[in-house]
Amino acid sequence: MNKWSGWLGLTLALVLVLPACSKGETKTAEAKFNKDEKVKLKILYFNEQAFYSLYGNVFQAKYPNITFDVVSSMGNLEGKDPVKEFDKLVEVNKPDIIMMSQAQYEKFSADGKLYALDSVIQQDKFDLENMVPGVIELLKNKGGSKLYGLSPSFTTKALFYNKDLFDKQGIPYPKDKMSWEEVLQLAKRFPTTGTDETRIYGLAQSMFMQNPFDLVQTIAQSKTWSLLDAEGKNLTISTPEWKNLFEQVVAGYQSKSISQPGNAAATAGGVVSSSKDDGKTRLTIDENSNLFLAGRAAMMIDNSFLLNQMDMMKNMKKDAKPINWGVVTEPVDPANPDVSGSFAISQIFGINAQSAHIGAAWEFIKYVHSDEMAKIRSKSSPELISRSAYASDKQGRSLEAFYKLKPNSDAAAQLYPKGFRAAFSKITLEETKAAIAKTKSLADALAAIKDKGQKALTEANISGEKEQEGNVMGGGIQQIFIN
Repeated sequence: MNKWSGWLGLTLALVLVLPACSKGETKTAEAKFNKDEKVKLKILYFNEQAFYSLYGNVFQAKYPNITFDVVSSMGNLEGKDPVKEFDKLVEVNKPDIIMMSQAQYEKFSADGKLYALDSVIQQDKFDLENMVPGVIELLKNKGGSKLYGLSPSFTTKALFYNKDLFDKQGIPYPKDKMSWEEVLQLAKRFPTTGTDETRIYGLAQSMFMQNPFDLVQTIAQSKTWSLLDAEGKNLTISTPEWKNLFEQVVAGYQSKSISQPGNAAATAGGVVSSSKDDGKTRLTIDENSNLFLAGRAAMMIDNSFLLNQMDMMKNMKKDAKPINWGVVTEPVDPANPDVSGSFAISQIFGINAQSAHIGAAWEFIKYVHSDEMAKIRSKSSPELISRSAYASDKQGRSLEAFYKLKPNSDAAAQLYPKGFRAAFSKITLEETKAAIAKTKSLADALAAIKDKGQKALTEANISGEKEQEGNVMGGGIQQIFIN
């Protein structure tokens, strides 16, 4: 009896082990790359021009036997249900390499549509140690503890401050990991005398903000408050916490310690596009649309693109006085002082699990995330590089503030009923401005936002279609080109 039990145990062990080895060997074989073999890789990316400008040209110079067929997502996702349309793009075009947003990566990982990179990373001893830990942790978290993709960059915000304005008023500089309440109180310490054209503001709005209610939502996001309930059927802004936050922000606008956002859409936060006779689009700076660049704001919370705006200002306006700036981490929730409210990955490269060219696809992804490529991109990319070695400084100042906080791994990209965001933005713009101007009481304005917003949400839910906040295809601020 014991003899047969022993043979049975050994047989079962072999049955379990051998297929596992075969499967592992097959995957390894699939991922082998022959640089002499000619391969055409199909890649789903934002658009063809952006792909070749950022990655394709430099990669093909190194690997001339690999060519690309770029499937552009531009125009295919905007205004549509991003989940359905992205699925359709992948199903119809069958790309080898897929560039995804964070939400798309999470869904495709769960659906088994991506090739797990863990084995090839180990096989090639690919260096993950020198990549920003937060990026890798977030990708693993959204991939169910496995890596189904990599991202060469990320975005997050920090608090910029004008040292000269602080020195003039004898006010201590901001510090890392301040709460939003501390930042709003700090902004109040600056004098609010003067006209709207000459006044110094304690806190200016981030670029692209057009709605004064955006600041309320930004602060709420740092506290991980959701605008909608889990089912997406009801607004959550009737709580005492939302009410207190709304009152705080409106009071800041009324006291002039916080600047109201202007028409940033027309000037892209200080960057103006202009065309000349040759048909090329160029970017110019209008510092008056960005109070921080104009030296009229003590603080601004913005992403790393503000640094590129400063460089552009210096290059385009030789007589402009440079801002003597410093930077600390963005404001945080005191309950989670190490967590960023704005950390996001806008473009994630993954391999289609059905690809016939896994080896070549991995070679491309490996190069995109290599030290060599990071060095090239660090000189021009407005986004933050995922390789830590290139996080050192900009204009002689440390960028450590952008790398100190970790992402909120529990946060998910919010999907809204199609059409709701535009309707809600219009409602909040009107009602918040009325509260600031005191033509409506704070209570009445917030009640109107809740009632009108709930009606808009209910109507938007009828179609059953969804739309995603932010960029649905990644790329973000990288897609700005200067010809």
